Amino acid sequence: MLIISLFFRRSPAALDNHRHYAALHGYRHVYVEAADIYESPSAQWLFRYETLLSPSFGFSSSRDPRQRWVSAIF
Repeated sequence: MLIISLFFRRSPAALDNHRHYAALHGYRHVYVEAADIYESPSAQWLFRYETLLSPSFGFSSSRDPRQRWVSAIF
């Protein structure tokens, strides 16, 4: 599984919580800092979807049922 923490404002406590949750369950954790990038809500939503579909995070178009994803996006 994969936990993606994507923040448009800094939140150290939430990031620590995501890291702890991922470590507790043995999940991979990726942090994306976007606090200073996008102010427009529509641009933020687009960036979220681009991040989820990004090959750099291991996205695969495979329909293998063993591939399961968890995302935590704020």
